[in-house]
Amino acid sequence: MTNKFSEISRERLDTCHPDLIRLMGHVLIWQDITILCGTRGQEEQDKAFFSGNSKLRFPHSKHNSSPSMAVDIQPYGACLQAWNSDRYNREWKAFCQKVIDTGEALGINVRNLGLEQGWDYYHFELR
Repeated sequence: MTNKFSEISRERLDTCHPDLIRLMGHVLIWQDITILCGTRGQEEQDKAFFSGNSKLRFPHSKHNSSPSMAVDIQPYGACLQAWNSDRYNREWKAFCQKVIDTGEALGINVRNLGLEQGWDYYHFELR
């Protein structure tokens, strides 16, 4: 069975920069993922900031442009089966590195805050 985006994931992804759309399409080939967030307006960004899910206020997040220069994703499978454990962290790091490597193979320079700052493994942004 071939992985494909749900209608909601596709709508969220379509708010992103074309390079992120292309990258996530390639990631989907080897890992089933859902798109949690693309572009965020002020209300959504304020909610993310005040809940502690973002360290940036509107309009300073890469999610706050159109198209969005950032995307939040969640993989299905193993890395979601061991919350708050060393295994969970190892699997997230491996997943994130594979996304970055896929981007590099496509000529897309993307970074992950989880790998760089130890939090927000969901977040990938264009450099």
